Amino acid sequence: MSQVTDFRAYETARNQAARLGIPRTTAVRMVADERRAGRTGQHVAGQLRLQAMGGARPTTPPGGA
Repeated sequence: MSQVTDFRAYETARNQAARLGIPRTTAVRMVADERRAGRTGQHVAGQLRLQAMGGARPTTPPGGA
């Protein structure tokens, strides 16, 4: 049986990382870690977006390590 992977979280996080000037691979790894923990990974892009707007720095959500 095949598995379908939704790449939107990766793409969005990668784009936000590019806006901030941080390595895109860092954002991709952050999303991968979130997905392995059972979450969607959208949190990463949201945190990067906040950082780009001058808000909070990326953090690990409650329960993350």
